[in-house]
Amino acid sequence: MNYLDTSVVILLLDSKDYRFNEVNNIINNENPIISDLGFLELTSFLSRNNIENPLSYAIHTIKKYKINLLSKIGTSFIPGFGNINTLFYNSLNLSEKLKLRTLDLMHTSYCIELKNNDYDIKNLFTADKEFIKSKKILNKYKIELKIVN
Repeated sequence: MNYLDTSVVILLLDSKDYRFNEVNNIINNENPIISDLGFLELTSFLSRNNIENPLSYAIHTIKKYKINLLSKIGTSFIPGFGNINTLFYNSLNLSEKLKLRTLDLMHTSYCIELKNNDYDIKNLFTADKEFIKSKKILNKYKIELKIVN
């Protein structure tokens, strides 16, 4: 499976972007997945860009490109605090090491959590160069970071 950061899906919305063909090739020749986090981020992006009915448009885009939506996150316990979504728990633990922006940190954590739950995540595709900060930690989990240039 290949995890898609939202930036890659957004590139599919503009066939005139010089990276469109590369991303389209990735989508057609890989087993692409997007998380519920990516789905939310895509819908938010569409709404901020004045796309009418952004939720329907996001669903249409995901289905059009045969991207699978995967949602599999449980909870973890923080002593003295209580239960917290595992995605946020992992992100909190990685935040000091990676120093990524919040959503990039959460996408990295999502890939790791899926891998830890026996999903065969091989790659994280992104168009965001900031993710380079996560390369070592992803490699530790045998997930390759692939930046679309």
